[in-house]
Amino acid sequence: MSYYTRLASTDEQEKSIAAVERAFKKGNTNIGGSTTIGKSPQTVIMDVYHNDSKIYIGSDGVIKIGGTEYEASQVKEMGEAIAAIRDKGREA
Repeated sequence: MSYYTRLASTDEQEKSIAAVERAFKKGNTNIGGSTTIGKSPQTVIMDVYHNDSKIYIGSDGVIKIGGTEYEASQVKEMGEAIAAIRDKGREA
C-alpha cells in the first residue's frame, strides 16, 4: 500500500490508483501532488504538476486523464498521456 492508494474509498479505486502510479513510472514522471474531492466515496485527483488537476480517479475505478477515460489495464497508454502532459508543461 502506498501513500496514494490510502486515499482510495473503494477497492476499485485503490486498484486504479496503483495502475496510475505504474503509469507515472512508465511515463518517467513524478507525481506532482494529490488530493480528494467530494463526499464519501471521494474522487482522487493526482497531479503531473503541482495543482494542475489532470488525473481523476472515481470511486468506481474509472480513470480520466486530460478528459480521456482509461481502464486500470491501460498502463502503457496512461504513461504516454502523462508524459505528453509533462512535455507540454515544459514547453510553456
